[in-house]
Amino acid sequence: ITSTSANVSGEAPSSTADQVAAALGEGIDELTDTDRAPVGLPSTIVDATGDAPVLVRAGAIAWDRVLEFLLS
Repeated sequence: ITSTSANVSGEAPSSTADQVAAALGEGIDELTDTDRAPVGLPSTIVDATGDAPVLVRAGAIAWDRVLEFLLS
């Protein structure tokens, strides 16, 4: 996952999965809807390409919640 915000440059950041899909369209391989994003906090960025997820940047979603979701 490589994103600091899900929006087209110069546009307002998306806060829902539907807004992300509308803004970025067919360039999305996978989109996980975890409800509306909290405002004001940066995105939590996770590298999920290896055998275990790696926290790239801590943000709005707590790391333990990310792990709970990914490893369930």
